[in-house]
Amino acid sequence: MRSEYEFEFQYNDAERKRHNELNVMNGIGPAKFAAIWCLCFLPSIISLLWLQMWSVALTTIAFVVAASFVPLIVKLRSQKPAEHPRTMKLTSVGTLISVGGSRGFQKWNSVDEVTESKDDFLFSRNQRYSLLPKRVIGQDQLAELRQQIAVWRNQPQDPHLPVEMYRSFFQSDHTGPMWDVALNRDELVSASKSNSLRLVNERSFGFKDVEAASQFSKWRTQAALCFLVALAVFLIVVSLPPNRLNWAWLTVFICLNPLFLLLGMAKWIRWMSIRGIPRFHAEDYKLRLLDGGWAIGSQDIVNFNKWTAKTVFYLGKEHVGISSDFGVIHIIPANSFSGLDGRWQFIDRAIRLKKHWLTAKIDAQEDVLEATVTDNELDDEETPSEQGVNPYRSPTVRDR
Repeated sequence: MRSEYEFEFQYNDAERKRHNELNVMNGIGPAKFAAIWCLCFLPSIISLLWLQMWSVALTTIAFVVAASFVPLIVKLRSQKPAEHPRTMKLTSVGTLISVGGSRGFQKWNSVDEVTESKDDFLFSRNQRYSLLPKRVIGQDQLAELRQQIAVWRNQPQDPHLPVEMYRSFFQSDHTGPMWDVALNRDELVSASKSNSLRLVNERSFGFKDVEAASQFSKWRTQAALCFLVALAVFLIVVSLPPNRLNWAWLTVFICLNPLFLLLGMAKWIRWMSIRGIPRFHAEDYKLRLLDGGWAIGSQDIVNFNKWTAKTVFYLGKEHVGISSDFGVIHIIPANSFSGLDGRWQFIDRAIRLKKHWLTAKIDAQEDVLEATVTDNELDDEETPSEQGVNPYRSPTVRDR
């Protein structure tokens, strides 16, 4: 039996779809949204046509049809995340995944389940899945790899020792503060429901951005709700039956008005987007900003992400987020910092480190923190690896 297996590959369309179905928030596509949106207004439009209010009916139809194209326009304008080549290495200690500037390492004893499907091997950790396509393994290695994974899962090497990345980043004398991150199920649900997370404008970032992020979202949400309520009341009034004292008809028209139907649709979309989160169990991590990137993890699972030009920061009232080449946003709850000032200092420090690193790379210091270690057999003097697996799910801002 071999001591390790290494595979380099890039997802094809079918594998990307399977990976997204397992890990990405379940959203509603533009076509499905348009169909449901129009159906919500259909009873009121039929009522307007029945009352022969042609001008109001035509105006409402034009508004409804135009609004149904908004998600499609947003999707066309949003940038598709870059698809990086992937490297997956299976060792006696755990699994190493490298995607672009992000590297992830998790020990076998921290893997919740290994599942073999028709086309892939799936490694799950707290409702987050890593996918290894069988097409890159080869039929001659498949049986051997299957047996070796079973051995490593049942008899992992050094199950009680922290991974080298953890000792390097969180137990060595790195300069700069370190934050304790406690992510529980309620906070993750709150992040997935939140519409207050927004991109940080690095050029004009300041203390007021921290306070203004939630205020802007609150004003926008209230304005949208007021508009929908006014529209619903207008359609109810103009579509009341001729006999306004007929409470049976009045009840039917009220129950089928767009406001109630749209609220029902919003509840359904929200339930679809968080249906995997109730099985998420709370975990504690450490977070540290470094010159070459940032690390987050525990003794069994660590993630290192290099500063790149595509590293994006998000800011909200209850959460702070940083994107990675894994295609997800790491969520850091606000209670990990000391108030608004703590969040401002964290993002300000991260932005400065990112800009300094990208500038320094021009002077030949590229890839200083390259990942090379995948087990616990190194001496303390040797350079550890920088890897990690992100157990978080991205919030609703993933398409922004």
